[in-house]
Amino acid sequence: MHQILRGSRSGFLFTSAKVWVLACCCVTLAGAVQDTVPKTDATVTADGGGDPSVREAAMAAYDKEDYAGAVDLLKDAHALDPGDAEVAGRLGFAAKETGAYELALKALDSAVELAPDNYYYWWWLSDTQRLLGRYADALQNMERARDLAPSETREELQAYVAYTSILAGDTPSWENVDQHLNFAERHRKMRRVRRQIEEYVNALDVAPAVEPGDMKALGRLAWTCQQIGVQYIYIEEPDPAIDYLKQALLYMRDSDMPSEIMRQEQFLAIAFQLKAEREPGAAAGCYETAVSHWNRALDASRAAEDVAYTRYVQGRLLEVLSRFRPLDDPALTALRAANLKEVPWQGPVNEYSTADAVYGEAQCRLREGDYAGARILLEMAAEYFDQSQYLSDYQRAVELHLHLAWVFFQQEHVKESLDQAAQAGAKIDEARKFMDADTFNRSAAKRGQQRVAAARARAYVAQSKGAEAFAAVETFNALDFRTLLGALLVDDTRRTDATSEKSVVRRRIPHLESALAAAREAGDAQEAARLEERLAADGARLQWLERGLSFVSSQTLNFESLPPATFEEAQGALDAGALLVGFLFDDRGGTAVCLSQDEVKGVLLQPNESEIRTRVQAVRDAQEGDALRDASGALYEALFAPLAPLPEGKALAIVPDACLIGAPFEAMEAAGAWKSFVYTQTASRLIALNAQPGTAPARLRYVKGRAGMDETLCGGTGPFNPPRCLEGESLTLPAVISDVQADEALHLGCVLNQAAPDALLSELIFGEASVDTTLPVARLLGMKIPASVVVLDWAPPQTAPVFRGDVVSAAAGLLHSAGAGAVLVVAPQTPPEVRTRFFTSFYGQLPSLGVAGAVQAARQAVMAEDMNFAQPGAFMLFGGLR
Repeated sequence: MHQILRGSRSGFLFTSAKVWVLACCCVTLAGAVQDTVPKTDATVTADGGGDPSVREAAMAAYDKEDYAGAVDLLKDAHALDPGDAEVAGRLGFAAKETGAYELALKALDSAVELAPDNYYYWWWLSDTQRLLGRYADALQNMERARDLAPSETREELQAYVAYTSILAGDTPSWENVDQHLNFAERHRKMRRVRRQIEEYVNALDVAPAVEPGDMKALGRLAWTCQQIGVQYIYIEEPDPAIDYLKQALLYMRDSDMPSEIMRQEQFLAIAFQLKAEREPGAAAGCYETAVSHWNRALDASRAAEDVAYTRYVQGRLLEVLSRFRPLDDPALTALRAANLKEVPWQGPVNEYSTADAVYGEAQCRLREGDYAGARILLEMAAEYFDQSQYLSDYQRAVELHLHLAWVFFQQEHVKESLDQAAQAGAKIDEARKFMDADTFNRSAAKRGQQRVAAARARAYVAQSKGAEAFAAVETFNALDFRTLLGALLVDDTRRTDATSEKSVVRRRIPHLESALAAAREAGDAQEAARLEERLAADGARLQWLERGLSFVSSQTLNFESLPPATFEEAQGALDAGALLVGFLFDDRGGTAVCLSQDEVKGVLLQPNESEIRTRVQAVRDAQEGDALRDASGALYEALFAPLAPLPEGKALAIVPDACLIGAPFEAMEAAGAWKSFVYTQTASRLIALNAQPGTAPARLRYVKGRAGMDETLCGGTGPFNPPRCLEGESLTLPAVISDVQADEALHLGCVLNQAAPDALLSELIFGEASVDTTLPVARLLGMKIPASVVVLDWAPPQTAPVFRGDVVSAAAGLLHSAGAGAVLVVAPQTPPEVRTRFFTSFYGQLPSLGVAGAVQAARQAVMAEDMNFAQPGAFMLFGGLR
């Protein structure tokens, strides 16, 4: 069984004799349904419909209890013959047992309609409804199953009725708590993390009042809060993790559990480290808080004379300190000396605490540039981390192999560097088996994919293998876009579980309010400030969730997955005078790969990802004059100067790293000689768009979905006379995006809400926010929008001129998949007067010059007005070169 974090044993954490009873929780009926599967059903069977071979294969997989394999086969059989009750019932059961609760519900609803006297189907339907938290319906259908069952089975089913009745009620009892905890365990096995969290919260809600000194009860409450916190760490949401872990710590202090308190401090330290990684602007403070928690864990472990745990905490603490403090920091120096005593200089290491001691010292050696010493230590620790079954250690194994890839690169052992990058990639693939797609997309593992690709590209450039470097960058970009959509392509309801999240957030807010009042009363200003931020964040999240946004069904998707282009395909798609430049960055630096029709060139770039982000932001922040020229020049020197001399030509395509989205490439010296300038997510997308027959737009659909948009385009002048202008009450989604034709230019003026962590859940809001006027980016995946050009003329709801690269990538890529020939993206910070000048020129020349030509002319028009010379970079054209 794979555990998430060390010490977070599923089902039982506390080792104190005072709470040993928790290890012996009674086995309830919650997980027993899967043991009742009949090999054959006495049901209505198909009498001629469908394909017998498909049905036979589906039934064979089901009878072998290969439910994961059976689901797709049963779906095919059910589609061929929807009237086959046995197929529908088995599909429902298999889907339920593999976590696809929504599919199970639909199939079993069909099964009970087709075979209303079959008690198994009502039983399975009831279990599915229990898993979805629909306890009242589950109770009713469980009673029906009991009544339909043979007399010898009714007593067994009455037990299920009894515990479903307990679940459906809210009477406080430890029996009810146990039922919810057992359902949480079922959700864990299915990787339905938000449903798992909701069941833990349900358990807390029905826990009886606890008397002072009731160690058993306090231990159970502490364990439940801790499990919620650990699950939030798992899905990389550190703020709610901290909320519940702090509450667990209070319960532990009340119940006198010193050995568990030190582990709780460990979890809090890990949560604050995660927060530091996700919020670079607050990283220093979060790391300091993490250090405080590690220090408290260290003090407790020393007091308990727990040698192994002390060694483990020292290593983890040293690792954190080495991330943000100078190596001559007194605390770091003293800790390093203590930790060094625990480091053996022979390996391999196969014990967790020693591995962490070794890894902590290795981090320091890397900071010092002692690559020989770091290599020895990392190779010693690799055996433990590669074999560990803790999911958190999977990511640490990825990081370790990436460190080794860097060490070998620095030592000019390029082949070995590539081998280590490959091992890191394999570990990511292995870890992904234990995560749902939404969790993976937020995880360090996904970020690790970029670091693996960057390490490979870096090594190939060092070997002067430009074609292979191109393949590394192209393969990553294609994978990254596919990964971004991965969960949606499977089943969106599994990805979001929005109903569960809404339920948990709604119930968490009163607890945060109580905690805030207590913090203020205690004079804890730091904790009060944290809780104020948490309440604001949860309030905003709940407001978003309560809109009840609907998402496209995975069965009606309109998506073509483009494989990565080969080097030969990419070169063959470039005309004479066309150039394709791809960038990729990680924490070590970057690479640029430049392709023309007859040559390829790869170079290493010195700035790393965070440094490039800083330079891009400096250009955004500089308003005019010398500061703007200096910032733009510095960005040019970092990106293009190493590629010089660039050949002159007529068309330049940029494949930007996410950290470069919104950078004003067009205003740089490198772009001056190019008549056409476009962005593309991958070379394969560029090839596909180049192959499409260009359709000159003859009509304009102008959606005035936000304040401050130009009025003149709807005034009856210009080549699109009259344009179709939508505003006011006409701003409904059907009017905005339905029946779009290939000869249309679709101008989407809207407010962009990009506050959701998931790019696909960002929203385009047309007019007043409501379900009828809000378009989540995710829904683009199921649409057909074959416009000649789509303009995303968006602005943020507040003054927040931030360009989220993942949102731009998702929106532009999905619009292309929906059929758009070109997508023109406006940077959120672009001033109204610049937009007006640009679009007046753009639409005036669009029929005669085409999209790319009109964009170039509009950029020149903006610059001719002596406006901020970086402003042309506020208009990003994603499209083909022809």
